Amino acid sequence: MDERIRDVFATVLGVPREIVIPEATPATIAGWDSLAHLSLVSEFERVFGVSLTMDEVLAIQCVGDFESHAGDAVPPVPEPGADGSGVDRMLPSDRDALFAFASRVATEITLVHSPEHWKWQYLANPNVEPRNPPVYLFRHEGHIAGHLGTIPVQLEAGGRTLSASWSAGLVSAPEVRSRGAGVRLIERWTRDCDVSLVLGTTPDAEGLFTELGWLRPAGGHVRSFMRLLDTDAVVRKHAKNPLARKALRFVANAALSLIMRAPSVRGGDLAVSVFDRFDSRFDTFWERVRAGYPIIVRRDRRYLQWKFASQPGVEYIRLVAERTSPAGDAERVIAGYAVLRVMKRKPYVAYLVDLLAGADDDEAWLALIGAS
Repeated sequence: MDERIRDVFATVLGVPREIVIPEATPATIAGWDSLAHLSLVSEFERVFGVSLTMDEVLAIQCVGDFESHAGDAVPPVPEPGADGSGVDRMLPSDRDALFAFASRVATEITLVHSPEHWKWQYLANPNVEPRNPPVYLFRHEGHIAGHLGTIPVQLEAGGRTLSASWSAGLVSAPEVRSRGAGVRLIERWTRDCDVSLVLGTTPDAEGLFTELGWLRPAGGHVRSFMRLLDTDAVVRKHAKNPLARKALRFVANAALSLIMRAPSVRGGDLAVSVFDRFDSRFDTFWERVRAGYPIIVRRDRRYLQWKFASQPGVEYIRLVAERTSPAGDAERVIAGYAVLRVMKRKPYVAYLVDLLAGADDDEAWLALIGAS
């Protein structure tokens, strides 16, 4: 849903933005009476640059009805700077110009690794509004001169669902960096969501976030956990002499057998296996475990399938831990899952990128970590 609709309701009614969902009605949103309805329509028309007929006004019965009129809105006007530059959300018509800009700046954090990756990350994400890529553009003299890509997620905290997004690529052209392009892109992004998330930045971007008052977590950088998949590949890379290669292989395998020994799992009938697709059982699993975490990104089937089973050019190893249903049904119950990403440049290495089980299910945690 367009975040500006949530802004309209928050401004007029003073309600939390997270309760403004397409299905919400006057019966579920406090203060939405007949008088407030007219105020909502007036603010909606101002923000979206549209004009509703009286029949259209009277036909609005839920938030989703407002959304149906948002498609007729004029594109938002970039927020102008003193030099005439501005920041706005990307429009579908900006695609070719953005791709050209990304090709010109040619950095490692470009948004456009390939058309397929672009479509996956900015259009296929189940948390993205149709035809509304979550990308912010810095325009200067009528041309794109910077961008900030984001990855929207749903963040559950204290029984509330918040709109959140990860920063996924902050780049500005050299000629506009002195004009505050990066800062203005970040400021616009943080206004549009409840929670802004950043994990890993370039030194330049880190300076911008620090300038805006962001703090580094007390623990420093997030630790990464790596699994060596192919000892022979490592041996071949570092030992050319056949005798040295044989000795190194023996030492490496012996060390790995000690370091990566799976923890013992006592009791139960837990089994860990590799799987291909996240099916509907993962929705049931998510609903069962979500309450055990004070804050967590929503991990339902649609999100997991998008994130870890459909990304072009990326190989994942997906593991699921299952046990017998307490009801004695034939179908086994999901106790948790783990996902490892196989590194493209080092295919003998995989990183553990996601792991989830019930907060108190030590058996599942140990089994998944051991199998990973």
